[in-house]
Amino acid sequence: MVNRISLYLMIKGFIAFVIPLTTVLYPCSAQDKTFFHPCKNLVLDEKIKTVLLFKENTAMTFPFINLNSGEKLELHFDDLSGQQRSFSYTLIHCDTQWEPSPLEPQEYLDGYGSGRIEKVTASFNTTYDYFHHSLLFPSEEARPKISGNYAFIVYQDSDPENVVLIRQFYVAEPMVTLEAKIRQPGGDQYYTGQEIEWRILCPGYSIADPAGDITVLIRQNGNPQSDRRITKPRFIGPESLEYGGNNSIVFEGGNEFRYFDIKSMKYAAEHIDRIDFQNPYYHVFLKPDEPRTYDPYFTQQELNGEYYVETENSQDRHIDADYVYVHFQMPAQLPYSDADIFLYGSLSDWSSADAFRMSYNADLHCYENILLLKQGFYNYLYAYRQNGSPVLDAGYLEGNHYETENEYTFLVYHSDPAWDYDRLIAVQQLHSNSK
Repeated sequence: MVNRISLYLMIKGFIAFVIPLTTVLYPCSAQDKTFFHPCKNLVLDEKIKTVLLFKENTAMTFPFINLNSGEKLELHFDDLSGQQRSFSYTLIHCDTQWEPSPLEPQEYLDGYGSGRIEKVTASFNTTYDYFHHSLLFPSEEARPKISGNYAFIVYQDSDPENVVLIRQFYVAEPMVTLEAKIRQPGGDQYYTGQEIEWRILCPGYSIADPAGDITVLIRQNGNPQSDRRITKPRFIGPESLEYGGNNSIVFEGGNEFRYFDIKSMKYAAEHIDRIDFQNPYYHVFLKPDEPRTYDPYFTQQELNGEYYVETENSQDRHIDADYVYVHFQMPAQLPYSDADIFLYGSLSDWSSADAFRMSYNADLHCYENILLLKQGFYNYLYAYRQNGSPVLDAGYLEGNHYETENEYTFLVYHSDPAWDYDRLIAVQQLHSNSK
């Protein structure tokens, strides 16, 4: 294990070496490791699968903890390389734009600054062998000492230059509270959008320049591609800041997520056409998914784009769940000549990586793809990306409805010029049309 000074120098060199990009590249092959962003959600080793980060004992939760609260996060991932590899980690403090902050590690971390991921367990009674790695943190080795955005960096064999994955998380310092309302907007988006209006309550908390120092980020359903940054309040009061109104902040409503259940290989659950065992692995064929662009809204229970690892009669779902090949199909008489179609959701890390691009099968008149997924319950959508555009548009194929139940996460940052970092002073979540 390198000492802290050496580790810091290597990480600083690592940050200077990589080329920042505006889009997430996931997954990425080993030879592409020089072309990734040091603070974005990435998996840089194709043998690393099912990366999960959530609050302790609470799966699918937004990955944040309150500063000095004793709260912890759980990190889980599987290594399908067939070897029991060793992994270590460190943390990088970032600004609101997910660029490394100018702080030195000793300014934002207590402890050694890095540590090993000690807990590793082999899969049990699965057709696809893997090693499951997990960590509960903050730990004695690395504890955040200030609030803000953080990147959790995992690397192999105590070598900070051999990064295998990066995950973002948040440390909040609750100083203000937030009240929000979500309603049906007026105008052209009356039937398709969701308008958000909110105010920040800050009694007793000093903000020298509310119009210049406060940034509010709003995220829909854990999807970083949906992020909206708001910097100018509509009204500044003595103990509150008001935002939105007059259709100024409107999100597309989207549609309820499609889903499938692969907890068991003994029977075909809803939306599954058949399950085949093709030695040595299982293959799950989903029923064809028709586009829903113009379909009426239909309410259903789902996970807002997330997935949950599970298998029936499991003692430990993280090592008992098998990996299976899931086959997707979306009928189309002809391929889209000006766009690509992607599987979209947490299962794709909300990215447009090639692994999630649908291929057109002219013989079957459909788009199709196959993903290797761990057993559990999954949400997903189909997203449309026009040629030459970086934007993934799920509404084009799935439709947009004001009635859709969505989860909105509000992050309030305070960037006083007297500090060298962006404080995260509130995290709050709100559901629209809760069922």
